[in-house]
Amino acid sequence: MELCEIDHELVTNPIYQALCTCFLFSSLFGMVASVPIIRSMSKMSIFHPNLKMLIYFMIFYTAAYSAIIFCTMLHSFFYVLTYNSKCDLVFEVYKCIWSFIPNTWCLSGMCLTQGFISFERHISAVYADKYEYSGKRFGYALAVLNIMLPTLLTIFGLRDLKFTGDMLTICLAIPPSASNTANQLFILLIIIELLSLLIYSYDYRYNKCLLKTGDYTLAKRFQTFENISVIKLCLPLTLAHFFLTATYLSTTVYLRTRMHSIDPVIYRLLCAAVYVVPYYVAFQNLFLLIIVFQQQKEREKADAQRVSSLQPDKSRSIYFTELENQWNSTITRKK
Repeated sequence: MELCEIDHELVTNPIYQALCTCFLFSSLFGMVASVPIIRSMSKMSIFHPNLKMLIYFMIFYTAAYSAIIFCTMLHSFFYVLTYNSKCDLVFEVYKCIWSFIPNTWCLSGMCLTQGFISFERHISAVYADKYEYSGKRFGYALAVLNIMLPTLLTIFGLRDLKFTGDMLTICLAIPPSASNTANQLFILLIIIELLSLLIYSYDYRYNKCLLKTGDYTLAKRFQTFENISVIKLCLPLTLAHFFLTATYLSTTVYLRTRMHSIDPVIYRLLCAAVYVVPYYVAFQNLFLLIIVFQQQKEREKADAQRVSSLQPDKSRSIYFTELENQWNSTITRKK
């Protein structure tokens, strides 16, 4: 079957259009949800400045990734609605570099940011005394690495990319010429996330042991509670991303080994169906949104309790007012 015929049958398939619609709305939610998360995070003072900087990077990468998915889906729907010939629905690689290259960069950034967060919390736990006096220099160093390394990983993963010869059904897809090197990149990202999980597990046990040592220094106990809170926040995200990415990668590799024995349209449908990363981004932002709102409610509750504790007790006020009235009336009678 000719490529134009295959892609035309694919993009007009109701299942494929339903999957693209799901990508569209999940990415839209990912973009919209990032705004209240950033606003609420800026008001939270329970996290170390270096940690907040990394969390901002994580939100930035997920928001940028969602924006790329959203624009790519709109681009795809536009051509489906306005095409004149079937070959209008396939794109040369150089016309899609605006989509799949930034998409790979953001995906690498999301994985690396979670790794940097686990590393930053590990350093803050093991070197607690020195870390508080180091200021933001360590955070700035991680921020620079968090921009440079995703760029290097993107170059590594797309190093065999050819701008001519390959045709894409959707601009989000990795071109066939770079599929093998992209698989190497995905495996590397899975290893990074696996290391993050191991570091989180070790740090959780380490901080739990610190609480049992009986050290009641206020600064150390606050930092220990902060570490445990961050682990509880980031561990589910890293765990979910690890399993979803591993599932996507292993399924994609399996499908590529069987692609010559599967109908081309069904093969592309299956590849689209196992692309679960946009759903993870929506889940991550929903999870962060819930955590932020819970923190906001707890802060408002604490502020209300603090205000009520500063207000005078009404019963005591009534008691002393009555005593004052009796005293004044007694003085008046004596006069």
